[in-house]
Amino acid sequence: MLKKIMLKNYKIFFLTLVFFTPFRFLNAATIEFFSIKAENIPYHVAIIMDGNRRWAKENDLSLYEGYIKGAEALSNIIEASIDLGVKVLTLYVFSTENWSRQKEEIDTLQNIFEYMCINQKKDLMDLDVKIDAIGDLSKFPKSAQDRFNELKKACQNGKKLDLILAINYGGRDEINRSIIKIIDDVENNII
Repeated sequence: MLKKIMLKNYKIFFLTLVFFTPFRFLNAATIEFFSIKAENIPYHVAIIMDGNRRWAKENDLSLYEGYIKGAEALSNIIEASIDLGVKVLTLYVFSTENWSRQKEEIDTLQNIFEYMCINQKKDLMDLDVKIDAIGDLSKFPKSAQDRFNELKKACQNGKKLDLILAINYGGRDEINRSIIKIIDDVENNII
């Protein structure tokens, strides 16, 4: 399933991706991407990844296998974004609400995140991708934080695509962290 909303004033393209069958999804995504006229290619595409658990369950696969299939599909999304001329790609990979899931699932997500940071480094560098994150990565294991920081440093000079990972990110949490930062800045006479 692929849902598309175009906000013309902001040139942001939001996709909700449901990975029921990764290969079928990729075909649908490719069709949607290529149906956009060149002059209407969005500057910023944001993708909310969803459905890996359901897909794994429906296909009698482990939770880990379901999440790995979803993560592997991202390589094609990144390449398609570059090919189409998208400049910024945001991937919503872990929301603040994910902490309410079972520990096994949280551990699986964090392990896959760390695995992808290690194993995608060369590909992202070869694709000339710059990577960054929004959200609060500090709640992830230190090893995952370290692997992400290594990936970020290795890709710091990327020019073709800015890849932003929304990690431990949520709207309310973003507002709360912003308010706390403003209070700290006022207390420290920064503003």
